Amino acid sequence: MDSRWIMVIDSYDGLYKQAANTLSGTISGYLSYVLPVKLLSTVRDDTLSNHNVIVIGCVESNRLLQACQTQKLLNVPQQAEKVLRAAGVQRITEIRGGGQDEAV
Repeated sequence: MDSRWIMVIDSYDGLYKQAANTLSGTISGYLSYVLPVKLLSTVRDDTLSNHNVIVIGCVESNRLLQACQTQKLLNVPQQAEKVLRAAGVQRITEIRGGGQDEAV
């Protein structure tokens, strides 16, 4: 696996754009290169398997998140979703792996 990271998003507009810009800006301080942000529809499977991947999207439209859900690696926490919806956030997912949960 390449030690480089890439970020893949469903579309580069609206909330996706805001999330990508915010996260990219935060992460850039830890990398020695500019974090590439790519549309999922343009990324090949071999690129995904050869990089560390940050995914921004929702299960309904994102094939990577759909695959995680199918493999039971993805859980949408009910309580957190209610709180975030009340705050205006439309979607939150949680990926389970290695015994520790990471909010995405």
